[in-house]
Amino acid sequence: MGLMENSPTAEGLTVSHEAIYRWIYAHPKGELAREGILLRSKQTRRKRRVPPGERTGGRIIGMVSIDDRPEAASDRRVPGAWEGDLIIGAHGSTAAVTLVERHSRYVIILGLPEGKNADGVADVLIDRVSDLPKHLRGSLTWDQGTEMARHAQLTLATELPVYFAHPRSPWERPSNENTN
Repeated sequence: MGLMENSPTAEGLTVSHEAIYRWIYAHPKGELAREGILLRSKQTRRKRRVPPGERTGGRIIGMVSIDDRPEAASDRRVPGAWEGDLIIGAHGSTAAVTLVERHSRYVIILGLPEGKNADGVADVLIDRVSDLPKHLRGSLTWDQGTEMARHAQLTLATELPVYFAHPRSPWERPSNENTN
């Protein structure tokens, strides 16, 4: 017993693809689904992007806003104000920290052997920033990435205060964004 037993005979006639599409689209929206006819789509379903407020990591504890940063840190004429960010390699397999000093535009690129987690970033930054002269440790401005969750340890170890830019505001760290 075949599936075509109750179908009318075609007797050599064919149906064009255009006629089939007209028949499908002549139905009211959702009618085919109610009849149990599900059409395949070539489009793949897109993964839902989670808004920053809903991420599992949440907010960074003890963040100090860029609005609270001293005026000297926003002035390019005073050395010691740094901007930092993370660069992620292909497929997320590698990562590096970039630091740009606003006055001189001096760039420091630091590899992250432990990946982009907060512990690895803080350890690498503490090692490198500790080598800087005291007068060049004015401030560090970063985005709100969770890689800076250990910013308090960085500040304690190096006396470099960390300020966080507003979400989705790359213009608040222009030297670093343009360098990256």
